Amino acid sequence: HRDEIDLGLIHSHATPDGLDGFLYHEEPVVACVPATHRLASARRIKLHQLRHDNFILFARHGSPAYYASIVGTCLAAGFVPNVRHEVAFWLSVVSLVANGLGVALVPQSLRNSQLAGACFAAIDQTAILSQTHCVWKPERLTDAGLANTLEVIRARAPARRAATRPRPARCARAPLP
Repeated sequence: HRDEIDLGLIHSHATPDGLDGFLYHEEPVVACVPATHRLASARRIKLHQLRHDNFILFARHGSPAYYASIVGTCLAAGFVPNVRHEVAFWLSVVSLVANGLGVALVPQSLRNSQLAGACFAAIDQTAILSQTHCVWKPERLTDAGLANTLEVIRARAPARRAATRPRPARCARAPLP
């Protein structure tokens, strides 16, 4: 709200007060575990199976709603997550997991990162979603450039397309020496 940008993409479950916006993308959240983890070969897990693991989360100050939804989902599964690391970037979350520093619940599209040592599994009985919203200040819509950009973004929003894409590998392994 510092009035420094015209348009943004935010990781949130709603458009913040004072901004207009729309849902740009929505996807399931999956478990990300190190390749050495006892559940690394599982295609699906139950969330409570991670109750004794250290968690790596996207920083609370970066997305309070995401942080609260992960903690709330763990509480509903019967445990309080042991949050050991909070980081500011999604690839940092996956990288820390790949290096064995904990587990994480991440947007499914991070499977595309293909970082060696990170494995992904669907979570049973959990409907948690990762949402990205396109947001802007309503008074800025008088700018033709912004209005045109929003039109293009709306037309290309993944949430509005039903494209089928090949699924990336579930677990990226380190190359052999």
